[in-house]
Amino acid sequence: MWAQMLKTRMKPGQEDTAQQLPQEMEERFRNMGGGGPQRVVVMQDQHNPDEYYTLIFFESEEQARQFENGPQQQAIQQRMMQIWEGPPEYTDLNVVFDITR
Repeated sequence: MWAQMLKTRMKPGQEDTAQQLPQEMEERFRNMGGGGPQRVVVMQDQHNPDEYYTLIFFESEEQARQFENGPQQQAIQQRMMQIWEGPPEYTDLNVVFDITR
């Protein structure tokens, strides 16, 4: 398993648009079949509510890179740039272990 963390900052006045994103993203991921993320978790900084962290899990880094360069990701990025202040900061992560309850 492999993951990426994105740090983003929301543009002022985009809160309503951001509320629509989970449903849009879930639909996109469902319609793309295999090859996309296995799990996506979006978190808001409780002390700085304009700042968001997104943790995206993939089966492998290779799968993530294929997704990253695919047409679905390009469409997602275009949509996200409407609400983000600039490009996200990316951190690539090797998953050492995962405890899910």
